[in-house]
Amino acid sequence: MRKYFDSVAGDIEQLVNTGAAFGENASYWSHLKHNEDYSGIFNITEKQKRVLVESLYVKGRTLALFSQNELGLINHDVVKFPNLTAVVDNFEGSILYANYSNIVEEALEVCKEFGVSLWSVDQMVELFNEQKKMSLTVRNTLENLKNSKLYKQENGIEVEDEAQTKIQISGITGSNIVVNSTGVNATITSEYVEPEIFTSMKNAVAEHTLSESDRQLINDHILVLSKSHKEGNFVEAYKEFTQGLSAHLTILLPFLPALSSLM
Repeated sequence: MRKYFDSVAGDIEQLVNTGAAFGENASYWSHLKHNEDYSGIFNITEKQKRVLVESLYVKGRTLALFSQNELGLINHDVVKFPNLTAVVDNFEGSILYANYSNIVEEALEVCKEFGVSLWSVDQMVELFNEQKKMSLTVRNTLENLKNSKLYKQENGIEVEDEAQTKIQISGITGSNIVVNSTGVNATITSEYVEPEIFTSMKNAVAEHTLSESDRQLINDHILVLSKSHKEGNFVEAYKEFTQGLSAHLTILLPFLPALSSLM
C-alpha cells in the first residue's frame, strides 16, 4: 500500500480487492459466451429483442473490465491517482453509478417470450446481479473516502476535532474547579457497545446456503473480528479477515465499507 494512503488503507484495499473480483468475473463472462450454450440466443428470431439479451452480456462484461482495470490501478498509477481526490473524481459518474435496473428483467422476458432457456443466460443473470452489489460496495467505499480526514485536507474542508471523552466530576460546591482540589473526584467511564454490523453479518451468513463447515468458518472469523474491535487491534484483524475469507467475500461484500469505517 502506498504510504500516502496509510490513513485510508482499509478503504483503498477494499477498492483494489473488489477490482480483482471484477477481473475474475470478466473472464467468466467470456467463458459463458464462447464455451457454453449462449449461441442459443439466435433462436430469438427478432433481432431487436435479441439485442436485449445480448445487452446483458455486453454491459455486464464492460462493467467488469472497467472496474478491474480502473480499481486495480489505484495503488500503483501515481500519475492517474496522485491523491485521494483523484481516486474519488475518477469514479464518480462512471458506469459504476449507471442505472441497470431493467436489463435483467428485459432479457428474461424476451427469453420467456421465445421459449429460450439457456444455462449461460441464467448464469449471466446471477453474475450481473452480483456485480450490481459489488458496484454498490464501491460507491459506499468512495463515500467513506470523501468523509475521511485525508480527503477533507486535500480539498480545504474543515476537519472536526476528535470527539472528546466525557468526564464526570463530583464533589463540587462552587463554579470553579481547581486541579487536585480536596473532595473533587473525576472519573472517566467507558462501556463498550458492540457495533450492530457484526450481528448483521451473522444474520447474512445464516440466510445463505452454505455447508456447515463453511458457515462455522465464517462465523468464527466474525467472532475474532468483533473481539479485536473491542480489544483495540481491529486494523490487523480486518486484514486477516478479508484474506482468510477471500472465497466467501461475495456474501460479506455489502458489509465491508461499514467494517472499514470502524478502523
